[in-house]
Amino acid sequence: MADPVDTFTTQEQIDAYLSILSEKYLGNNAWVVSSTGSTVVTAAVPAITPYGNLSNRYFPTVAGLPSLGNNLKTYGELGGYFIPSNLGASIYLTKNITYSLNTSQIQTNQTYVYTDPTRFNKGRGLTLTDQSNIVSHIIDTDWMKSVNTSDVFDGNLINTDTYQKFIPYQSSYETTKTDSNGIINARYDFEFWTGDKKQTWAQTNSATKLTIDKYFNLDTKINDLLLTPGKELYSWQTDIFGNQYGLYKDIYQPRSLYRSLTSTGLLWVKTIDSTINTGPSALHLVYDNYINDYTVYSQLTGNNIINFEVFFDTLVIQLSSTVLYEKITFNYLDYSIEKSLQNFLPLTYGNTDSNALNVKGISAIGTVGNTAVTFFGGNWYNAVNKTITICTVLSAILSGTASSIIDTGGLSGLIVPVLYEIDLNSPQERVRIYPTNNTDVGNFLEYVYPLSGDSGNGVSYMESPVFCYNEDTKLFLTSFIAFSGTAQQAKIITYKIAL
Repeated sequence: MADPVDTFTTQEQIDAYLSILSEKYLGNNAWVVSSTGSTVVTAAVPAITPYGNLSNRYFPTVAGLPSLGNNLKTYGELGGYFIPSNLGASIYLTKNITYSLNTSQIQTNQTYVYTDPTRFNKGRGLTLTDQSNIVSHIIDTDWMKSVNTSDVFDGNLINTDTYQKFIPYQSSYETTKTDSNGIINARYDFEFWTGDKKQTWAQTNSATKLTIDKYFNLDTKINDLLLTPGKELYSWQTDIFGNQYGLYKDIYQPRSLYRSLTSTGLLWVKTIDSTINTGPSALHLVYDNYINDYTVYSQLTGNNIINFEVFFDTLVIQLSSTVLYEKITFNYLDYSIEKSLQNFLPLTYGNTDSNALNVKGISAIGTVGNTAVTFFGGNWYNAVNKTITICTVLSAILSGTASSIIDTGGLSGLIVPVLYEIDLNSPQERVRIYPTNNTDVGNFLEYVYPLSGDSGNGVSYMESPVFCYNEDTKLFLTSFIAFSGTAQQAKIITYKIAL
């Protein structure tokens, strides 16, 4: 074929030929936009043979060599447009899209080339820079939302298991279409036998496997069935390994939130192989760490748990007078939960010593008695720093001295919030973060109350506090119900704590 450009070719002929080449080698239709200052000029450049070019939004690649072996891939082999953005393809698909031209973004005497806006939004591709933003897209996403016939489902996405996600992860539910969440659910299989005539022992998990002697232990399987008559699920948690924990408590009539909060319950554990066991059975390797502490060990093995929380690989178990913070590991060979070599010290509450109040600020207003009553207020988890802030409130007697603010012969009640912090990434002794020796003495004046018989401002009885953190104000807050004076009038006391 003769060269279409020679010494006799005019500029008009060259421009016309380049126009034809552009249309020939485009992989997608394109727009050319420019402005004269008062007028915006647009022109469409159609792709004559898009099938003859490799897909690349900004740097069209021509199939200049014949296909030999496996040197060319189809859309299907590459995953269509669901491929990394550094290959120049778009990174998501949608529908019901409309576009408009942003004339205010077009500069005079400058030319813009934009890939077919009916199909593509702006991007980077192999250009490594953001492309001009002269076209705006509006996407109508109502098609993927459920209708407002129910307050529960209004606005939720529908058919989410069939949509492409742009993260390198797929949940087991998306793979199996079976929801394994919950210790038990409506699809839980209680059958001991399987087969068309129920003649084969069902080996569904590690707990139901036959022994080395091919013996099936019917009694063990019956004992391990989750049976909670008269109880309801109070708390459900999962750890980082995928094991699930459920705390079941008695159903009280009439309903009582207070009794639910303070009563004990039964802990059940479902490991990732779907084996369900009671807490003492599933966590015996963790509980054995307290075998020499009768009070703690008897509550653990008796399955008398007040509350249960999980933060990644750390279990928080609240008992009647102790809170345990246990780091765990998981043995994937026998599906057992084991204790970590590193751990945290237990937190004791109830009747304790008053050592946590030995700080300079309190000594300036009086002398704290040797004993205190410690109330546990809960935990606040910091997901960024991977730390847990522990809230306690200590109540003690404060007596005056010659150099204190309180009269030398006076006695007062002292109710002080005490916060600790533990680092999940570095198990060690917890650190008291409030109050410290640097806490201003003025802060403690808020915590001093007349003794209960002195006036209506005293505190004769209090309940355990609740604890939270305000991200906007950067303040911890703890509140508790107190009864004051001989009239036993209830009031709510709230402390704001700035660190």
